[in-house]
Amino acid sequence: MSIYSKFLWPVTVSASGNTFGYNYPGALTASIDAATYGTILEVLANLDSKLHADFTVSLNEYGKVTISCSSVWTVNWTTTENPLETLLGFDGTEAVDANYVLTANNQHTNGYYPGCLSFGYTLYKGSGISGDTLWLPEWTMVRTISGTGAACIVGPTTSQYKCTLNFNPILRTEVEDTSIGLYGFWNNCIASKFRFYLDRADGTVASPGTRGTEYESCTLLANPTVQLVKAQWYQFSLNLNKEPS
Repeated sequence: MSIYSKFLWPVTVSASGNTFGYNYPGALTASIDAATYGTILEVLANLDSKLHADFTVSLNEYGKVTISCSSVWTVNWTTTENPLETLLGFDGTEAVDANYVLTANNQHTNGYYPGCLSFGYTLYKGSGISGDTLWLPEWTMVRTISGTGAACIVGPTTSQYKCTLNFNPILRTEVEDTSIGLYGFWNNCIASKFRFYLDRADGTVASPGTRGTEYESCTLLANPTVQLVKAQWYQFSLNLNKEPS
């Protein structure tokens, strides 16, 4: 279990720029199916299904992709297309290690892992949530008064559930990063749904989790609130709405 959380949002893979190249032992390629996927986890599951059966694709809990095999293999960056390389967090300089594992130097692009840019991409570093994570019901009611003075109240049959998350401070550079920082999350999710995993160790390629258990499907109710704590350090808050699916 991790004390840190993560946010993952949809990924659109086009019919071009979606190929991974490798040698095992001869030259092979694997192309991800063109589609819009719920998160990077489903993209990686598709890639896993296209590689040789001896390969396994994983995502560690701070957002770095690994591709492993049971025996010797090499990556072929020449036949790996740049859009896929960038999406998965590879920069084209990585090599398969002595344990037959290829690990991306960078985080994948369609997720936000609070605090990782500020404190480093390691197992025990990140920015935790300060305060509670309670989901509270909210009933949006409309009240009108008739000419006789009688009140009429109209509202939904079920309530909305909302939660305010307050995060411990992160560096300004993480706030302003438009790819994998707070701005990146903000820009990608201000008008669309995303998954919120309270425990970033949940949600893997093999087991992406279940809504309501490992993650919640959410939308932002407003722009994130960012406040200066001290020079270069900022705390931020997110107001979330729990979506039904």
